[in-house]
Amino acid sequence: MLPVLLLTACAKHSTTPHHTLSLQQQDSIEIPVENIDANWDYETGRLDILAEGTDHQLLKLHTHTLHNNKPCITDVCYSEDEGFAAADVTTGSIDINEADATHATGTAYVTFTNQAHTATKTITANFTIYTK
Repeated sequence: MLPVLLLTACAKHSTTPHHTLSLQQQDSIEIPVENIDANWDYETGRLDILAEGTDHQLLKLHTHTLHNNKPCITDVCYSEDEGFAAADVTTGSIDINEADATHATGTAYVTFTNQAHTATKTITANFTIYTK
């Protein structure tokens, strides 16, 4: 009689944590996020986020500091498919509240104005971004 060897297939589960991001407009209107491409680099303090909402909203965030109380349009930008494209930041802050070699957690609260300065949008982004 030949011995029978049973091999069990192991399903490989990803242990890589997923980024989290919640976006809200003024008046706590939730913006569902569809895609997030992001990275946190603890050694340089660099945080990059590119997020797309389900209705074609786009948020870009880039910072090298833990607390940026005067972000400019090169640090954070927002646009919507419905015709709003940020041209400038009027007020805001980007704060990384917790950071280590694996992740950064924080909040961005920014008010944008369009090129004609006829419309503004305030966006709050709560995020946890992991190292790639």
